[in-house]
Amino acid sequence: MKTTTIIFFQVFIFSYVFDFQAIFAQSDTIAEKPSKEKSSIKRYKNEIAIDLSGTNLIPFVNYSWSGYYYPFESGGRYSSLLYRRYKVKKKDVANSPGIKDVVLYANRLRLGTYFANNDLNKSISSTNSQGYNASLNLPTREGYFIFTRFGREIQENFGNFQLHYGLDVVIDYNRARNTEDYYQFNNDLGRYDIASIYEARANTLRFGLSPLIGFKYFLSSRISFSTEAVFDILYRFEKLETSWENKRPQLDLDKTETVVRRQGVLAAIYPIYTINLGFHF
Repeated sequence: MKTTTIIFFQVFIFSYVFDFQAIFAQSDTIAEKPSKEKSSIKRYKNEIAIDLSGTNLIPFVNYSWSGYYYPFESGGRYSSLLYRRYKVKKKDVANSPGIKDVVLYANRLRLGTYFANNDLNKSISSTNSQGYNASLNLPTREGYFIFTRFGREIQENFGNFQLHYGLDVVIDYNRARNTEDYYQFNNDLGRYDIASIYEARANTLRFGLSPLIGFKYFLSSRISFSTEAVFDILYRFEKLETSWENKRPQLDLDKTETVVRRQGVLAAIYPIYTINLGFHF
């Protein structure tokens, strides 16, 4: 994606979900205490939450019932930030003139990313193929994943606990590249010579909807812990490219390449999608 398109997209999301003037105004509390409020804890209008699942200290977070981690299907973790703008809405109660019900809700935006650039474990295995005594495999993995989720949630307060449920729009992009350089030991020269190079590249764009439900516990007016489960229903466009190049002169093999394009619906349930540490202001 071009830089101009990315900047325009980010500005559009922020301007759609939030009121910038309200965000940067002086911090204050919700003006009127809703009738559903059952706690003396002061409720602030803004929250920024850090997703603790970006660390590897908490197992099984981001793990779906479809059997893979998100976003990389071989165990990737990511970091993200969540912003909530709390609001109060009054609506008329049916058949009760003059009586209004109070609805607590929040507009929300989550931004996250994941970067990988590392050499995986090196391994040496014995072999007797074509005069070589040993082979050496040097794999490398690199890539990145960026995503945004924005939407709205409805809230119900129960003392220091808060139940929330809602719907997010999801857009994410994943680019990954795996290479494996195979070396074989040359007995005549007493060294490792490269034998072949394997490379796999994947570009994936996904978008869709994600119903969610979660709960929050307020440690104080300023600090809270929350978690939520999500059900992703996404449409995926994916391009997979693989290549294998022979480097051994004794083998008369050309370079082979394959390109696969596929698309379709992906659905996955994440019972524990995030664990957030929130700061309220």
